[in-house]
Amino acid sequence: MIQHLKGFGLDLTKIKEILGDAGEPHNLGEFLSSWKQELIREKVRIEMQLLKVDELLKDTLIPINLISLSLLK
Repeated sequence: MIQHLKGFGLDLTKIKEILGDAGEPHNLGEFLSSWKQELIREKVRIEMQLLKVDELLKDTLIPINLISLSLLK
């Protein structure tokens, strides 16, 4: 079970937190559902950043000092 959770990229502290409540059979399922939603939000955030980078790449003639830092956030 620990190796399986490590395969998801979880550190040992987070794994201990999950397994600490292992007496509740629904705990792992609830955790995975919650984590999935978090990963989806992160994916959307990254996709938005990629779109901004693509927009900047379309017009590479803009001097870097004219690019607003807000575009990079």
